[in-house]
Amino acid sequence: MLTKIDGLAQLTGCLEQGNTQISKNHTAFNYLGAFLRDPTWNDMRLKQGASKLHMSNRAFSLANEMGTRIQQFRYCMSCCEEQIQLFGHTYWARHHLMPGVEVCWRHQEILQKVQASIHTDVLPKDFKIETNSPEPVREQSIWLAKTSETLLATEAGSLAREAVIEVFQARMISLGFKAQNGFCRKKIRQKLIATWGTHALERISARFLVRQPIEDWLPSLYTNHNLSFPTLHHLLLIGALYKNFDTFFRNVQEQLNGQN
Repeated sequence: MLTKIDGLAQLTGCLEQGNTQISKNHTAFNYLGAFLRDPTWNDMRLKQGASKLHMSNRAFSLANEMGTRIQQFRYCMSCCEEQIQLFGHTYWARHHLMPGVEVCWRHQEILQKVQASIHTDVLPKDFKIETNSPEPVREQSIWLAKTSETLLATEAGSLAREAVIEVFQARMISLGFKAQNGFCRKKIRQKLIATWGTHALERISARFLVRQPIEDWLPSLYTNHNLSFPTLHHLLLIGALYKNFDTFFRNVQEQLNGQN
């Protein structure tokens, strides 16, 4: 099995070269999420390399998600190195942003457990968020927070902004929302800018990381006048899960206006 140093070297090499084929380098792919989230490693080389990166948004999102899922569900690394297979974006979104993973028969039981865990956070189409209960959005929050960590760590400004929009769009599609319901890139962009100003996307991509437990922010969701970045993160998360963006933002605005 390759060591962490080997993986870091290959990943950094891909980034520094601006390699748009990073999604085909399984070693770099496997280590992406783990290194960006490992506090014991100096990730400046990764940050510097990522700032030069010019891959497509789709490949960037795939890389984020691959690293996140491997880290989150603790796959056997040797199995990942041997068996990971990447599929297209449509397949990816349809399966709840879980990249297609094939494992050898020895790890089939592990894969089944992972898939069962992932599918528990799929919400029904008629899901409505109850703001007095944190449970319905817990798994969604964990997923988005983990994905956002890699966006934050790369410091790839414009790329991160586009990836944020793409992640939201793909997530909505995977939850059963369709473009005709208003969940398209243009709609997301317009709402973000209209609600939080022209610098909303820059602010999100710069500070898109949550460190608070979900129980800490949900009770005071509508009482935070300043819309701190953790709150902003979760407002966006809940907005993405609403079937109607306009209804969500109107509700938020009414709550805020009622406290002024």
